Amino acid sequence: VLGRYTHARSLLPRLRDLADNYGEEKIQFAARPASTVQSLIDRLVSQMDMVYHHVMDSREYNEHDSEWQAALKLFLNPSGALDGGSAYGAVFSGEGSATSAIGHNVENTADVTLSNVEIQGIYANPLEKFKLVDNAGNAVRFIFGDTIDCSAVFDQMSDVSKTKYIGDAYTDVMFAVDKLLMVEASSTYVNTLSISDGLRALVFDNDASEFAQQFNLYGSTDIQLQSSKGAIGVRIDGVQNFKIEQSSIHSVENWGLRGSTLPGPYEVPQITGSELPNVQYGYTGNRAQGLMVVSAQGTVNNLDVYDITSNSGSAHGVIVYDDCNVGVTNVRTRNIQAGSAMTPWNVDTLTLPNYTPMACSVELRGAASSTVYSTVDRDDLGDVSGHFIVGYDLCSEDEDASNRRVGQCQWCYNRNPDADVDEDSEVVMARPKDEDGNVAAVRHQIEIASDCSNLEDGLQYILPDEQIGSVIPVICDNGWTMLNAALTPNLVD
Repeated sequence: VLGRYTHARSLLPRLRDLADNYGEEKIQFAARPASTVQSLIDRLVSQMDMVYHHVMDSREYNEHDSEWQAALKLFLNPSGALDGGSAYGAVFSGEGSATSAIGHNVENTADVTLSNVEIQGIYANPLEKFKLVDNAGNAVRFIFGDTIDCSAVFDQMSDVSKTKYIGDAYTDVMFAVDKLLMVEASSTYVNTLSISDGLRALVFDNDASEFAQQFNLYGSTDIQLQSSKGAIGVRIDGVQNFKIEQSSIHSVENWGLRGSTLPGPYEVPQITGSELPNVQYGYTGNRAQGLMVVSAQGTVNNLDVYDITSNSGSAHGVIVYDDCNVGVTNVRTRNIQAGSAMTPWNVDTLTLPNYTPMACSVELRGAASSTVYSTVDRDDLGDVSGHFIVGYDLCSEDEDASNRRVGQCQWCYNRNPDADVDEDSEVVMARPKDEDGNVAAVRHQIEIASDCSNLEDGLQYILPDEQIGSVIPVICDNGWTMLNAALTPNLVD
């Protein structure tokens, strides 16, 4: 089920009280017949129960039943993956809520050790929602701090002055609570409920004039109105003296779509107000990261990170952001795929808040304030490696770059068709030096076979179809290509 189902179930004790005290009160939504509060409650509970019995008891309903279709839209999650903006295997952060922006709470956490730990199977399909704010900076919030689902309850938002409220069973009840209880109910009952006058006029009077004047929309959030961060195996955020050893992180997948352009172009989300430009840039819900480190000090020894995939965003085996000092030994990454469901045409049409899907084995993004060093005094960081790193952009070898790659990378594949190939070295230069001598990102590219026709026997990696974008492991035998499900347990046709 979707996150909205959790909100609705948690509302049940309040619904009982609402029915007992206001059940016979009439509510008149714009362009609808008047309804009693009891009928609004009954509709919400009925839709919850339909979805519950469908999921738990495999109960089927008439597909032409409008209430069943409304219940499916409101509550059912067909992908089965988490629809929230952030999904984790493990989070270790500074004192305070980790739902805030990355790098915001960075104090009073230390001495964290992960030893012989396997983290796997983080599957996310974030559904982007919006933060709706009036001109005074007040965000629309419902009882549990959740946001209004603008795309679901309004007929359109391209011309806000003509927007009409359609509603759904959950949102109708929220407006009923606001209309009947905001003056006299306890703060415990209404909790964080906050609705603007312009929104009330739209919902009850079909008057969008004030709403249009007060309409400010912000993206990169989810139904809980939290700052989206994507799918992350391990998040180390504000931890001092951490240690990761003899461990693995794998099968971290983000199936989410690109960020909506409805809020307009933006470089940094404005959900909590504390998002860092070098950490959360553009739409951040579709990223996939194996290990993420920010404002932390510690060591990573003998770590395997593999099968990290984002369908439409960037993908990293390991990424180190600002204010870090991290020692590494024997860190191996493989099969890191960014924009795996994208085509070159999709990428060419990207606009803010969406950046080109970048893939990287180990990236040092906070180079100005962070250090990654070898704990065994290997200046070349040769035991930090990446194999089959695939994206429409790659991190840079340039030591002065803001997105510097750490360690070695073999078979790093840039799917950008505009890349210029150096025929002698098979090195792809993103762009040469400009007139001022500034060097752009340097990227590697090799040709990847589509089958085993010209490959040696044994384990090989192929790219069956560039439009698919997935590099997969296969067994080659005398030119024959053999798929082995054990090598790709998370491969979906």
